[in-house]
Amino acid sequence: MSAIQPLLESEAVARTAPALRVLAWPIDPGNPYTASLYAQMGPGVHVDEFSPARLVHRYGVWHVHWPESLLNIRNAALAAFKLSSFLAMIDLVRLRGGKIVWTVHNLKAHDNLHPKLEAMFYRRFIPRVDGVISLSETGLALARERFPRLRQLPATVIPHGHYRDQYPRCEGDARAELGIPANARVMLFFGEIRA
Repeated sequence: MSAIQPLLESEAVARTAPALRVLAWPIDPGNPYTASLYAQMGPGVHVDEFSPARLVHRYGVWHVHWPESLLNIRNAALAAFKLSSFLAMIDLVRLRGGKIVWTVHNLKAHDNLHPKLEAMFYRRFIPRVDGVISLSETGLALARERFPRLRQLPATVIPHGHYRDQYPRCEGDARAELGIPANARVMLFFGEIRA
């Protein structure tokens, strides 16, 4: 047997091994964060964007971002229905052997529309989580402080990636093009601006 034979055999196994199937919620076309993240998953990982119809398939992981967004629905009955449906879908994925991984972006809903419903949601959601991703060590510490059960779970920090390749490069002098004096103090805001 040649020295290269074990390498060739391991490559053949890697090509024929079933891919890790990841259900991702959401993949936001307006925000390059999730699409860029999943593009880096590698050849052994197959990522599908969440839809209830996809739950007929088995997934090794359901990767959840922003579950608190369901709490920003103004109608409390509709929010409660969507949250209950979301938790039931999580139960289905877990019943079929899948793991729930939560990337913690926020520790609470932005709009604070339904505080009692939010408290109930987190009491039911956190025990269903199997692993945690945070964008920073500080964020992970804050999440573990707010939700102590997370201390018992596998966790990792994956820093927020850059967007350099997502937008056209500015070739000129941005200040001059925008009519901003060279010595003016400029503040840059990242994120969504809402009322």
